[in-house]
Amino acid sequence: MKHFDLSRFWLTLKADNVLQWKTALKLTLSMAFGLMIIYTVSFMQMDSQSYAAVVNNQLSNCSGITLFVLFMFMGVGGCYMTNNMRTKQQRIAFLSLPASNSEKFLSRYLWCTVGFLLMYIGAAVIADVLRMLLCLIVYGDECGSVLAYMVGELTETNFEANGEPIWSVVFLLIASLLYGHSNYMLGGVIFRRFNWILTTVVLYLLSFLLLPLLGLLEFYESDVDAFIDKSGPVALCVGLGVVCLLLTAVNYWLSYKVFCRMQVICNKLINI
Repeated sequence: MKHFDLSRFWLTLKADNVLQWKTALKLTLSMAFGLMIIYTVSFMQMDSQSYAAVVNNQLSNCSGITLFVLFMFMGVGGCYMTNNMRTKQQRIAFLSLPASNSEKFLSRYLWCTVGFLLMYIGAAVIADVLRMLLCLIVYGDECGSVLAYMVGELTETNFEANGEPIWSVVFLLIASLLYGHSNYMLGGVIFRRFNWILTTVVLYLLSFLLLPLLGLLEFYESDVDAFIDKSGPVALCVGLGVVCLLLTAVNYWLSYKVFCRMQVICNKLINI
């Protein structure tokens, strides 16, 4: 099957979700437990007599931590691309599905992106509700909702600097996050075991080896400054964002190629 069929893809997506519901439940509850610990440690530091004066600070801190953990969770989630094929039986069950490689790859991609986002939202809601119940018992007040505070801050954020929109910075941030996710996805399909750990090690070593190249920028520092003065920081952010998106596309393409080469029987550390 080489062509893409929408109805067949939908059946493949549903079958994959049925096979992976236990994994999704474990990830959601584990993340909820971790966020609950963070929220509890943060709010239990407040004095029962003066909690009203510092509760907004705690909500702000917890909302920032929630966003940071979200970015980390979504990035590392790319390594779960082949999590449903750890054993021989799992590989047979998934690779034998009557679907093309593109349909299987896209179903796993949605599971590692949209699925992980939904899991994290569910975990954050569970942790926030449990934290409010705990605060209600200890302080006699729920102390507000971390998620409601975070959403309110994001919707009220003015994406401007000195009267100029900073959409280019947001574009660069999104492109960088996609690039990080694509790196972990590529590592997830290459390494069969300990994929997120090995991917992190490889990325660290690559960044360490590429550090000397940054010294070359000193020779072009004046040219870079002249470009920024002429075109402005917006052009620089857009240019870097486009580069990140191009590298992201390359990583996704390589991930698909490696995914298509996966076999039922594989006792090696890597899937190549």
